[in-house]
Amino acid sequence: MFNKILKNHTSRIVVLISIVTLVLTPWWNVDSLVIPKLIVLFAVGTYYLPYLLFNYKEIFKTKKLVALSAISLLILLQYIFVMLLSESPIEQQIYGKTGRGLGLITEASLLILMITVALLSRYKDINTVLTGVIISSTVSSIYSILQYFGVDLFAWSTRTNGIIGTLGNPNFQAVLAAIGFLPTILFVLKKNMKLKVFLLIFLGLQIFTVYICESFQGYILVLLSAFIFILLYIRDKLRIIYYGLLSFGLFFGLLFAAALTNRGALASQIFDRSVQSRLEFWTTAFNTTKDNILFGVGIDSFGDVSSFYKNKEAVLGVNEFTDSAHNYFLQYSATGGIPLALLYLSLSVMVFVSFLRFQKVAEKFDAPASVVFSIWACLQAQSLINPGSIPLMAWNSLVGGFIVCLSISRESNLSYNRSSVVTKPLFLPFSYFLVFVSFISVYPLFNSDKASLDSLKKGDAQMAVAAAKMFPESTLRYSRIGVELLKSNLPEQALEVGRAAVEFNPKALSAWALILANNSAPLVERELAKEKILELDPFNDDIRALKLP
Repeated sequence: MFNKILKNHTSRIVVLISIVTLVLTPWWNVDSLVIPKLIVLFAVGTYYLPYLLFNYKEIFKTKKLVALSAISLLILLQYIFVMLLSESPIEQQIYGKTGRGLGLITEASLLILMITVALLSRYKDINTVLTGVIISSTVSSIYSILQYFGVDLFAWSTRTNGIIGTLGNPNFQAVLAAIGFLPTILFVLKKNMKLKVFLLIFLGLQIFTVYICESFQGYILVLLSAFIFILLYIRDKLRIIYYGLLSFGLFFGLLFAAALTNRGALASQIFDRSVQSRLEFWTTAFNTTKDNILFGVGIDSFGDVSSFYKNKEAVLGVNEFTDSAHNYFLQYSATGGIPLALLYLSLSVMVFVSFLRFQKVAEKFDAPASVVFSIWACLQAQSLINPGSIPLMAWNSLVGGFIVCLSISRESNLSYNRSSVVTKPLFLPFSYFLVFVSFISVYPLFNSDKASLDSLKKGDAQMAVAAAKMFPESTLRYSRIGVELLKSNLPEQALEVGRAAVEFNPKALSAWALILANNSAPLVERELAKEKILELDPFNDDIRALKLP
């Protein structure tokens, strides 16, 4: 049965993205919730690249596939310009920042995923997509609930409430649980009694996960998905109610947007410290974009300049350090320039318009398609207030590509079982070869992080120094190891790590901080570190007031 499922391309992709969502490797890696997900996603991208290349004629048959492919190529071209012109470390731009993993290989894999789903999927695969969302959401929810009750095999280090699931953050976990809500309801209404019992249990697990994550956005997304589904359901049946609800939704949306800036009737309920910090992040990202309009500061490199681009109001506010704008489009504009942000915005507009066109030619209300669109809309909504997360971005690419596929099928009057796409094993050797290359490419990332964990477990200073310098170098890995060496009263080794960190990324505050905090460093070197920190973080009065002996 499993072999039969994997013969279908959409089923295979859904299984792989579910693995991306759930995989973790804490026994091997420090960055165990990002690196394995990046590896699997990159393998998916490289595996399906030959499918796109061999089916270029099929792509040119439909305007939407041409547009989707053209936008994706322009995005990749912009990334190349950014990498060539940016001062950020090349490893950081290729693999992404440690803890995020949103480098070139991740972004390219997401684009390939989206085009592949739009090309190879069929309407009949819609339940497969929804099933994947339900299973991923439920399994991760179960793990979150176990964490809530203190049953966890792994001792995670987190500054949150500890409910991180398989995504590493309670907000991300709440989003995943929320997008599983509507498809589970749909299946409850459709399936037989035996399955209804299990589905109702799944539903309870998802709702309880939203509750224990203590994430307000989880509740908002559950309501948003239900609201969108109801709107689509009554669109052609109860027009007056439809326009009334739509007006109410727009009005509430404006109130909610106003509350994010501490204005309006909802401000007292919504505006809090986390919202204030996000406003500061957005302002910083906007300031970064203004100074780097065309090409940004480097892929996944916002954290290197975020302290420099803070304004005085942010410093007097929450003043929280961040390596993300907590808004996908502001992140893209800050790290890759306004052209990159506009290109990604055009992808979202294309998916939205594709669903509108699908709705326009539909003969009747399509519940499964409406659920898919509601999931996509929720993922778009969370992208406006959250950092990038590989699993959520992967589901966004999958459901976005599937919506484009639905539109192509309806508008082109093609059969849902189009047979002109080449899916025979003609190019499987190329796919397997590229997957092999992808594993070779990311092995250094996996191995260096594993060496870092091994050195910390063994308490071997020389091993730790060697691990810190391994390719691909990482600012965060340098910082982690340098701090541990200082705590272990090994200043000479810590200084060696600090110097290597500065050489790798002179814009990294944490690198200069390793030298400044090291009493064994020559005074002239510590004074230089202080000067550099103030250049990178000009409003840091604590460092400015620091007196060196």
